[in-house]
Amino acid sequence: MTSLTQKSNKDGSIPTDGSGEFGPYLVELPDNPFTTSAAVRAVTATPTAAPTKNGGWAYSSGTGQIWLDSDTGTNAEWAW
Repeated sequence: MTSLTQKSNKDGSIPTDGSGEFGPYLVELPDNPFTTSAAVRAVTATPTAAPTKNGGWAYSSGTGQIWLDSDTGTNAEWAW
């Protein structure tokens, strides 16, 4: 997720001196609108475990995918 919140180079690398050409695209992660949490849970692939009732986001560094990590009781939001 650092590639969203820090400056990066064309190849996606993040220079330690902050001199990247691109980004940042987000100043900070937004809250999950269903739970008002911006917490991030690391997953290794598409989430298969049940989402938490008060989570923020689920993030796979292997794929770069981000999902809502919440279940409001009627629908797992990451199943959209």
